[in-house]
Amino acid sequence: MSAFWKALFLVLSLSFSLGCPFSPPRVSLSRRLLLGGGVAVGFAGGALELYSRFPRLGVGAVDSLPFPKVPPRSVTIVFHGAGGQDDYTAELMRRLGDSCAENEFVHIYDWSKYSSNFIKASFNAQEIGGNLAGRIWDEYCGEPPAFVHAIGVSVGAFAADSLCRQLKRLAGKKMEVQLTLLDPFTMRGIFGGGYGNRHFGKGADYFQQVRGMFAMRNVCYEECLSRSQKIIKLSS
Repeated sequence: MSAFWKALFLVLSLSFSLGCPFSPPRVSLSRRLLLGGGVAVGFAGGALELYSRFPRLGVGAVDSLPFPKVPPRSVTIVFHGAGGQDDYTAELMRRLGDSCAENEFVHIYDWSKYSSNFIKASFNAQEIGGNLAGRIWDEYCGEPPAFVHAIGVSVGAFAADSLCRQLKRLAGKKMEVQLTLLDPFTMRGIFGGGYGNRHFGKGADYFQQVRGMFAMRNVCYEECLSRSQKIIKLSS
C-alpha cells in the first residue's frame, strides 16, 4: 500500500471513529501511530530527495582549468572525495606528476565547496563533471586532446564518470576516454542506492576501479595506490 493510501485510510478511520455513520472497525492506537510514522517517513524521504537534486549548480559553479597554451596530447583530471584534498590525494598527484610525460596535462580539480554536503554531493559532482567537459571542449574549439583520463576518489567518482560521458558525447571517436575510480561511493541522493554499480563506466572507452582503498588506510592504501598507478596508462 502506498503512503498516500495509508494516509487516506488513517484520516477516514479517525473521522468515522468520531461519530460518522457506517463507521468501519476502529483502528488501534498503535496501528495509527505506525501508519502515521510511515507517512511521515515517506514525506521526509521525498523532501530530502528533492533537496539533493535542486537547485542545479549551473555552469557558473565550474572554475576554469589552468590549461596550457599549447594543446596537450593528453589530459588527466583528478576529482577528490568529500571534504577536499588530503594526504592521500596529494600522494596520488605526486606519483602522477612523476610519471607525466611531455605534452601531458595533470590537474586535481578542487570542488570541496560542493563536496562537503553528503546529501547533495553526488548530484553536485555530476553537474560539475558534465559542465567541466564542456569547458574542455570549448577551450580547444572542438579539437580536443586525443586522450583524457578522469580519476574519481570516493564521491568524486560521480564527477569523473560524468566528465567521461559528456566528453564522449561531444567528441565521439576524436577522443579516447579512460575512467579510473578509487574506492568509489555509489549512492546518489536518498533513493539511489547502488546507482554507481549500475551506471559507472558506461561512457568510457576504458574503465577500471579499485575498491576498499580507504577502508583500512594504513594497511592497504599503498597496495591500492600501486595498483592504480599500474592501470593509469592502460590505453597507452
